[in-house]
Amino acid sequence: MLGTISLFVRRPQATAFRSVVFQIHLWSGLVLGLYALATGLTGSVLVFEPELQANAYPQYFKIADAGAPLADPEVVLGHVEQAYPGFRVSSVNWPTAQRNSFVSYPSKGGATRTVFAHPYSGRVLGELPDEGLPYWIRELHVYLLTGRGGLRANGIAAGCLVFVCLAGLILWWPGVVRWTRALFIDVTRGWRRMVFDTHSAVGFWTAALLLMWAVTGVYLTFSQEFRRGIAVVSPLTVRTRPPLSDPGRANRTPPPDPAALVQRALVEVPGSKAARYTRPSRDADPVVVLVARDDVGDRVTNDEVSVYFDRYSGDLLDVRPERGTTAGDFLMVWLFPLHAGWFGGLAVKILWAVLGLAFPVMFITGAVMWWNRVLSPAIMPSTRGYSLETTLPPQTDAQ
Repeated sequence: MLGTISLFVRRPQATAFRSVVFQIHLWSGLVLGLYALATGLTGSVLVFEPELQANAYPQYFKIADAGAPLADPEVVLGHVEQAYPGFRVSSVNWPTAQRNSFVSYPSKGGATRTVFAHPYSGRVLGELPDEGLPYWIRELHVYLLTGRGGLRANGIAAGCLVFVCLAGLILWWPGVVRWTRALFIDVTRGWRRMVFDTHSAVGFWTAALLLMWAVTGVYLTFSQEFRRGIAVVSPLTVRTRPPLSDPGRANRTPPPDPAALVQRALVEVPGSKAARYTRPSRDADPVVVLVARDDVGDRVTNDEVSVYFDRYSGDLLDVRPERGTTAGDFLMVWLFPLHAGWFGGLAVKILWAVLGLAFPVMFITGAVMWWNRVLSPAIMPSTRGYSLETTLPPQTDAQ
C-alpha cells in the first residue's frame, strides 16, 4: 500500500489506480458534459437575474419615487386577493434596492405567481410572465425545461459532478517533480498540449468553486436530505413551533393595525428594515413581521429576525433571530448565496459569472481530448498512437 502511494506521488501515470480513475472521469465527464455546459452557461447569466428582470420588466422594478409613505401591507394583500380570486395569498415582501415595488406569491393548485404591487397605492402592477429570455434561462438552469422531474435530475447530476470533480483533482497530480508545470498553460507546445494544459490548469484553479457549485446544487434539490446529512456532522438549531394567538380574544378588541405592527417590529429590532409581512392562515396563527438588520431581499438570511404578534390583541409574542448558533446553521444560511453569488456586491457577481464558465471550458477541452484520444485514431489511422499521456515528456525519478 505504501509502495503504491509512493509511486503515485512520484509517477502517478504508472499506477493502475490512476488508470481506473481516468476512465471514470473520462466517461462520466462525457455523459454529464452537456449538462455541465448548459448549467455553467445559464448559471453565469443567472448571477445577474435581478438585473435582467429589472431591465426586462422596468414597469415592475422601477417605480418613480413619489416621496409618499409605503402602502399598508394588508392593503397590498387585499389588492392581490382581488386580482387573483381563489388563490392563497398569505405574505408580501417589501421593496428592495433592486425592486422598489411590493411582491407577493399567490398560489393555487401547485401553481405560484410572482405578482408586483405599487409601492404607494398597493394596486397590482402585474406578474412575471412564463415566457421571455430570463424565464427560459432559469427554467433550463433549475428544471432542465422538464418541470419537477427535471429538478430531481438536476440534483442527481450535480451529485455526480461532485465525483467528476474529485476524480479530476486526482488526475491533475502530475508527480512531485513537475507538479508546478500543471498550474499553467504552455502556449509553446502545440494546440493539443494547450488543450490539455487548459483542462488541467482551469480545473485546478477553479476546483474549489466547481465543487461548491456541485454540492450546493445538490442541496437546492434535496434540501431536507442535505440538512439531515449536515446534522450528522454539526447539529442544526431546532426551530420550535411559533407562538400562537389567543382565539379567545377575537372580537373583544379592534384588530391591530398591520402598519403599526410593522413599526413595532422595527422598534423591537433597532436599525432593522421591514422585509416581509405574513398574515395568519388559521385562527390561532400569529402575525409574523420579518425584518432584516442589513439588506432586504439579498437572500442572505442570517441577518433576519422574525417578530410574532397576537393577531387579535397585537401583543408581542416572540422575537426570533434566524441566525443559528452552530457551524451547521452558518453553513445552511450561506449555501444559496454562495451558489448564486448574491453576496458581496457587483464584484462578486462578475467573478462568479466569469468563473462559472469553467464548467463549459472543462467540457469542451475534455471533449477535444477525447476526440484526439479515441475518435480521431478510429477515423484517421495516421493519428494512432497519440494519447493524452504522450503530450507530456517521459518522466523519471531524476527529473
